[in-house]
Order: sequence, then structure tokens, then C-alpha cells
Amino acid sequence: MNCGCPNFGSDYKEWVEKNSVKDIELHPFNTKSCINRLKSEYDKYKKLVIGFDFDNTIFDMHNTGGDYSMVISLLQECKKLGFILCLYTADLREDWIEWKVKYCKHFKIDPDYINESPLLSGTKKPFFNLLLDDRAGLESAYIILHNIVTYANSKFDQSESE
Repeated sequence: MNCGCPNFGSDYKEWVEKNSVKDIELHPFNTKSCINRLKSEYDKYKKLVIGFDFDNTIFDMHNTGGDYSMVISLLQECKKLGFILCLYTADLREDWIEWKVKYCKHFKIDPDYINESPLLSGTKKPFFNLLLDDRAGLESAYIILHNIVTYANSKFDQSESE
């Protein structure tokens, strides 16, 4: 079943901006409900905790030609807004983790946490307001986060003009 969503690529950003979630019936796990919950959390805390994977989320690990520049751009916007970025990777090799952090810093998405969460430290359960991961609904998470970043930027622009 095709949802009508294009694949990641040059026309994807245009599709995200054209398609809204205004007409979706509310239930606890639909896109509009997720966006509304994150808007409320942003309004309350003025930041969000964003977890992101590395392999095939911001880096083409298997050299398949994947373009993750839109995810990187979105994370850059999150960083500018003061969101907490958590690099969560299955890689445990220190030298690889160091390389991944350097890669993130090169693209100005310095992780605030690496393989840990800021709010639930001491537990094995990571906490993120949203997780960007190729194996956990990256497309849906991207669309939701894009909406939140647009919302947060509009709030920021409003406060600047007051």
C-alpha cells in the first residue's frame, strides 16, 4: 500500500511543506496528535530532546547513495533552537564513536549526549521527545519534527518582533 509519500529526495521537502495533517482524526498515536503533544512540550519547556541514530539516518553507512542532507539540515535547525541532541548508536567502539561525533560536529549538529539520555540517567530506557532512526519510522519522525521546528521558529520570530 502506497501512502502517496515520495521517497527521500529533492521533491520530498516540497511534499512535506504542501501536505498538512489538519484533517486526520485524533487518536493517541497519529501524526497530528504527536505534533500537538510536542508543541505543548515545546511551549512548556522551550526545548525538546531529540535522539538520532547515525548509520543510514545522517550517514550513508552502506554506500547505497542515500542522501541524508535533509535530516542533517533539520538537526541543524534543532540545534539553533536550543534542542538537546542525543546521538544514539549501537556502535560501542570508542574510535568509531569519536569519528561519528567529529562527523556530527563538522555538520554543526554536536550531540549533547552520546548513547545516553539527559532525563532518565541511570536507567537503560532512553528518553527522547522524538527519535530519528532509519529503523524506527524515519520518514514519520522527520515529518513530525519538521512541523515542530517550523512551529518553534514561528514562536521565536514572534518573540523577536515584540
